[in-house]
Amino acid sequence: MATVVLTTRIRVVADDELRSERLTRALADELAHIAGVAVGYETIVDAAVPGAKGAGSDLLIAVLDIAWPVAAPLVAEKVKDWRHERKRESVRVTVGDDYVELSGEPTEEQARLLAALLDADPR
Repeated sequence: MATVVLTTRIRVVADDELRSERLTRALADELAHIAGVAVGYETIVDAAVPGAKGAGSDLLIAVLDIAWPVAAPLVAEKVKDWRHERKRESVRVTVGDDYVELSGEPTEEQARLLAALLDADPR
């Protein structure tokens, strides 16, 4: 089986934007230590809530290029473990148009959905 690249976007959702950015970078730093994972960053513009004042905000997300299928299970396990240690924040993992958001007490269902998202053949 050939190794292909699975591009994944990860963002930690916290109480405020600065905390979210700091935690997103912290998680991405841990994921960067996995062989077969390259980490970069991009900023997206989050639209303002209808009726709110202001134009929305810039949100930092980590962009991972994952050597699939080799590194995908390792990324899923690291995100699950990292999330388990920080029960206050949610972690959103996006592949293409699909995403899984881990929040609250991590459950087996969330772990299964995350593994399925990252195990999908990107070809």
